[in-house]
Amino acid sequence: MGAFGHETMQRRRTPRYPFVGGIAELTDSSGQCLLAGTGQLSRFGCFVRTPTPLPARATVSLRITYDGREFAADGEVVYALPDKGMGLAFRSIPSGHEDVLEGWLAECAA
Repeated sequence: MGAFGHETMQRRRTPRYPFVGGIAELTDSSGQCLLAGTGQLSRFGCFVRTPTPLPARATVSLRITYDGREFAADGEVVYALPDKGMGLAFRSIPSGHEDVLEGWLAECAA
């Protein structure tokens, strides 16, 4: 299963679903902007695909656009996989954006 296999799955609080097609725009604390594609989504975070991930513990503002809807959150890079992407944890979600996230998760679970 690799470095983030069985042990990581046991630590996850909720299921993580494939979520391909979303566009993630991340802005780090220095103001650097990065566009990436989404790979997975959960209630508490997501994986974004990029060949140039930010370092672990970097704080980001995140905006995901998918199917005409937008989700925003402040988050933190939990892990980075060079040439593959990074796992992000949502730290704060503005009012109203939780509904968008919950809608996407319900669609993924169906």
